[in-house]
Amino acid sequence: MKKIKVFKFGGGVLKDPQSLLQLLSIVKKERPEVIVVSAMGKTTNALKNLAEGYINDDKNLINYSFEEIDKYNGSLIRSIWMSKESEKNEIKTIYNSYIEFFKKLTSSKPFCNSHEMIYDRIMVLGEIISSVIVSQFLSENLSKHLLVRADDFIMTDMNFGSANVLIDKSIKKFKNSIFAKELERGTPLITQGFIGRSATNFSLNHTDFVFDGPTTLGRESSDYSASLIAHLIVNSLLAIVEEVTLWKDVNGVANRDPKEKTDQPLFYFSSMSYKDFRLQIAHGGSAEGLVHSKTLNELEPYKIPLRIKSFWNPDTAGTLIS
Repeated sequence: MKKIKVFKFGGGVLKDPQSLLQLLSIVKKERPEVIVVSAMGKTTNALKNLAEGYINDDKNLINYSFEEIDKYNGSLIRSIWMSKESEKNEIKTIYNSYIEFFKKLTSSKPFCNSHEMIYDRIMVLGEIISSVIVSQFLSENLSKHLLVRADDFIMTDMNFGSANVLIDKSIKKFKNSIFAKELERGTPLITQGFIGRSATNFSLNHTDFVFDGPTTLGRESSDYSASLIAHLIVNSLLAIVEEVTLWKDVNGVANRDPKEKTDQPLFYFSSMSYKDFRLQIAHGGSAEGLVHSKTLNELEPYKIPLRIKSFWNPDTAGTLIS
């Protein structure tokens, strides 16, 4: 059975043209089979504000939110693909279509009374746009990377804002998904963290708008998504996941908070056990907040190693958790 690598790149490192070039350098060298991405920069915060503006009919907040979304996405797209005519540039067209959809949505009355449902319908935009940008950039500068929606196979309940994954239904959907078929063929894949879809087949009609059930797994949950995808791959016997790597803006797991001013020497662990890493989190060590709390739950039963590496210093080994 072939061995593969799953890489996750978060919004803390994906935020400008330089970060895309760095991602390209890492992917060119490491050749991961699966890439999971978060929303660019602070797009998630901007989308949260957009949802609040929509719910409260605050036009100023809505307009400000669109400016912030464009700051982290539209301006990046224009700077990377500035030499291409906009009408012939697929990525600009896709991005503009998403923005037009949300402008249309937020110009009407809220489509339901559930604020949590509204938040999820809006929040998924960040990860989707980010994955479009990354897949297009890698496809043009390295090799064709197929973009697949994570909510095609990550099935959840309707606990909007922090949905619980229905693993049995997700496994069933995954085995018949485009993601699984293309992975088996050896196609490099890009997908989104953070997002899922309600498995209840729920729909809500409001004029010409149909709500078809997007959900989110909770803030900072892209780490969890990457480990969940690794779980689905191994469970489906498609491949051995050699490693899940989380690319962060730190050099790994440290013995103390690197930002803390103290005389205590700073060093990074080269390796840790799952147990020791959990203890670090439980006792407020430097690992607290570094990785989403559910991440290890998907890896430990299959003995899939987790590595935390520095995005800006990729030649450092980082910390291996196994």
